[in-house]
Amino acid sequence: MTMSNVPRHGRTLGWYLLLVFVIGQTVLWVSSMTRDAAAAPEQAWSIVARTLVVPVALTLAGYLAMLLIYRRTLLRNRVLRRNPGMAILCTTQVTEPAARLVAHLRDDADADRAYSDAEFATWRFTVVDADADMVFYDGSTAPHDVLRIPWTDVVDAQLSDVVMGPRSFRGITLSFSRDGRVFEFPLLPVGSGPAGAFPIGRRRVNELKALLRARARIEAPEFTSRGTPN
Repeated sequence: MTMSNVPRHGRTLGWYLLLVFVIGQTVLWVSSMTRDAAAAPEQAWSIVARTLVVPVALTLAGYLAMLLIYRRTLLRNRVLRRNPGMAILCTTQVTEPAARLVAHLRDDADADRAYSDAEFATWRFTVVDADADMVFYDGSTAPHDVLRIPWTDVVDAQLSDVVMGPRSFRGITLSFSRDGRVFEFPLLPVGSGPAGAFPIGRRRVNELKALLRARARIEAPEFTSRGTPN
């Protein structure tokens, strides 16, 4: 992974500012239409009809913006689905601890420096089952693997609370061994809502945890994020 592959704050900040501008202009426009309707009751239906167009247009604009923001991930997943030798397990939000773990394991100084300016809010890895390995992919139309974990090295997969910015979400802590040490990767599965932008529900997280444990043939007792057996 090089610095050119790390998403930047500016890449999505512009879209957020545009949405704020559109919403602000819409509020002002609706307010103006309301005053016009009060001043000219005979044109009220026409004004109301025009007013209803704005929320629909705003919704479409928001959806298109989401597609553009997450275009990188959507294109990557489309390419990976065409590969008959692998199956997509999930798309995971990249948190700062996850990014730094990948940088550490890859011994990539460029990526390590770039992570301090990464836009984690829109950065995702695609996790696939590639026969003997669990592989994390980045990139767009030419996906490249950033982390490869043999299934035999996966030692545990437990439900946990994954911190993303000021909030925490239900996720999975994936534990695996490498060079005599055990590392933990915080999985925050996403895939719900427009463009798969939001974390998936509790039921789907539980199903993913069960799938990972079965694939890695983990037979040890399962524990909740509070450390009590399930």
